[in-house]
Amino acid sequence: MTKIKKEFIFIVTFIFACWFGNADSVHARIPSFTTVYSNNWTASFLNEEMALNVQVGNNVIANPCNKNVKLSSNRPEYDIITEVNSKVECNCGHTYFKIKSSKAGISKVVAKIDGKIIGSCDISFFTKRKDDILIRPNGHPIVYLIKDGYKYKIKNPSMLYAHGYKWSDVTDIDPVEEHLYELGKKMKMESLINVDGQIYYIYNDLKLSISQNMVDSSSFNSLSIHNISDKNLVWQLRRMKLLLNKKNKKVYYLTESGKKRHIINEAVFNSYNNEWKDVVEVSDDFLKSFLDTSLVKAVGDYKVYKLENGRKRWIRTAEIFNNMGFNWGKITSVNSLEINEYPEGEVID
Repeated sequence: MTKIKKEFIFIVTFIFACWFGNADSVHARIPSFTTVYSNNWTASFLNEEMALNVQVGNNVIANPCNKNVKLSSNRPEYDIITEVNSKVECNCGHTYFKIKSSKAGISKVVAKIDGKIIGSCDISFFTKRKDDILIRPNGHPIVYLIKDGYKYKIKNPSMLYAHGYKWSDVTDIDPVEEHLYELGKKMKMESLINVDGQIYYIYNDLKLSISQNMVDSSSFNSLSIHNISDKNLVWQLRRMKLLLNKKNKKVYYLTESGKKRHIINEAVFNSYNNEWKDVVEVSDDFLKSFLDTSLVKAVGDYKVYKLENGRKRWIRTAEIFNNMGFNWGKITSVNSLEINEYPEGEVID
């Protein structure tokens, strides 16, 4: 057997011995990385406990198994360290602690075994921000709104102005602090803006042109009106087109001409690539301010239908259409899936 083959067999045998040997022998042969780290971005709010995991390897301590790890802070007057499992486990070298602080700042935590330092880490403690605060992590362009303890990404700067905020309201923060806030799923911001006499209802980054009578309704009593001179702001906001009736939980589509049409099922809703995050909940009285869509036709089809009580009624001829006083310009085109979902009513002839 050649020398190279012997060396190869020895190396393979050594690896298998380390892999299948008992936990103590494996730990003794393969040194592990030594550090002190946190599972929470090394940051925490005041008086909230965070877990610290200390991993010990025999490259620092000759025989760390079953020895106690001691943690200390450079701010002992503010920090409380609680030992959960202070002994080094022989099979993996991990031990656990909890720490909380009563004062904002950076705490340097040091871990020792038999008086010898095995690792350290810095932990930042922060106070919770108040609601409706705009924050921006240092070095990042993204702005977040803190609301109800969550952070919400502001994708459209126009949204800030529409809700009465200014760029001067944005507070730059430590990027570590930003990770303390979970990203919110559903934000609710409501405002009214007046642009050259036209009033818009603003929900997050959606806009809806409304009348003064609608403003005077109980739905908007709690909202103040922001006077805005920049017309471009309006165009940068998306059109509000999906409304949910609080009373009957039905979803309606608002056409560009300001008419509403009940979306009869989820298949129709999805066929237009609608998203549930864009659905705005409004009162029954608010919805009554919009006329119903009454005339529809499928794209590419000649048949015009009148919608009545959730059914479609085919208007057989153009002559009948005109005699009933209908306007050809008021017909709404819908996709074939939606037209087929309406049950058939009596033909109008």
